Amino acid sequence: LRNLRKDMEELLEKMENLTVRATRMVYDSIAIRTNPDLTSTMQHLEDAFLRCKEQIEKKGQEVLME
Repeated sequence: LRNLRKDMEELLEKMENLTVRATRMVYDSIAIRTNPDLTSTMQHLEDAFLRCKEQIEKKGQEVLME
């Protein structure tokens, strides 16, 4: 049970870090919205978000399997 708690705390910390990074990315995308390359920038943001989401889901499954 202690390992599960520790794993969950570590996972929560990683999720918090990803949330901060995602917030920064959103801020950056808003700051550059006048840029004509906005479409490609938004696609990059979406791709990064999906990669982060995939990693969180993968880690969650690993914790549940232990």
